[in-house]
Amino acid sequence: MENMADMIAHGRSQRGEKCVTSKLTESQVLEIFRRAHAGERQPKIADEFGIAQTLVSMIKLGKRWRWLTGHSV
Repeated sequence: MENMADMIAHGRSQRGEKCVTSKLTESQVLEIFRRAHAGERQPKIADEFGIAQTLVSMIKLGKRWRWLTGHSV
């Protein structure tokens, strides 16, 4: 855990849009988070961003991209 915290603190982690497999940018995640919390239907959001509805749900609940949204589980 300390090694991971050190990597994050020094900007050496490959999380978020730095990760080569990420389909979303930070601004897209923030938009998804905002729209999901505003009550917009998750399948609609997912279709617009080309992602699964489950990812929209995970972003809304703080299970993914939590460090960016500031939302805790």
